[in-house]
Amino acid sequence: MRAPDPGRLLDRVGLGLAAAAAGWVLLAWARRGGDPTGQVVVLLASAGALLAARAVSSLRPWLVPLAVVVTAVALVLTDPTGVYSARPTAGPFGSSSLTAAFFLQAALAAALVATETAARAARVGGTLAAVAFAAVPFLTQTKSSAVVLALGAMAVGPSLRRARRGTGLLAAPTAFLLALATSVLLAATHRPGVEPSPIRRAVGVALTERRVAHWHDAYLLMTRHPTFGVGPGRYAAFSPTARLDPDAPWAHHEFLQQGAETGVAGFVLLAALPGWAFLRLAAAFGAARTVRRATPTSLALAALGVAALGIHGCLEHVLGQPGVAAVTAALVGAATARRSGRGTSTPA
Repeated sequence: MRAPDPGRLLDRVGLGLAAAAAGWVLLAWARRGGDPTGQVVVLLASAGALLAARAVSSLRPWLVPLAVVVTAVALVLTDPTGVYSARPTAGPFGSSSLTAAFFLQAALAAALVATETAARAARVGGTLAAVAFAAVPFLTQTKSSAVVLALGAMAVGPSLRRARRGTGLLAAPTAFLLALATSVLLAATHRPGVEPSPIRRAVGVALTERRVAHWHDAYLLMTRHPTFGVGPGRYAAFSPTARLDPDAPWAHHEFLQQGAETGVAGFVLLAALPGWAFLRLAAAFGAARTVRRATPTSLALAALGVAALGIHGCLEHVLGQPGVAAVTAALVGAATARRSGRGTSTPA
């Protein structure tokens, strides 16, 4: 009797988590009102992108990351000034933070193209594209992107250097958990109007005091309305900080805002999705010896993509539209696809 495939079991768990997260948003909406459309669309688009990428990559492992790279190149060619602009509302997504988050994922996709292909031209092109895309967060001067890159740098070395042993896959989730735990702790212990400690002053310089105040508002709303929150899309109506800043009607923390709007269960379900992705990538690494899977380096790069989105989500509003999360999900789907044995040739 064949032992159950842990990858297939995790696939069912992942779809169940996505469905539960979307269902809970709709339940919170039914109980508290608001607008669940944006949150549900992001979840469904991500699940669909993962499944589609899995199907495509079983035949052509390089096609999904190549499609992401082509899309990113098209965005640069369409509006090069906006992509690399430091203006908060510049770029193809109308937000420098969203633009930086997307191009971080595109840089990892370009690195995947270089990893998954043997053709010299594709390797060189993928490497050059990765460098060009990775420059976007620096040139947009978004503080949240700087923190993402700092924590990501802690994970890149171990992830790639030890990828073949699998221990490198631990670095990415560690960086994400560090960002999540630290930001929630800062939110819980923030005291408005109290003279901050030297550590808190340093945090205020790195992230801005206003961002931490938003986190604190979201944390209080989640703890005061733990069951269904205040309703999807209603954070700005209940946050004192957001009411004073109508140009930024979000918590600058996707997980805490989800908790504020849909309760503790919403926070847990959203935070569980990156955790599932890390486990799924680890399961694919374990299966690589018996079935055709992506290379260990590709799995490590996909894990870094999940960590980058998760860390960025602890600092900024990066799920404002489904494109960024869908790209991350597609890279996970591509990395965990079972290879058919056909179509693993390099692109011409």
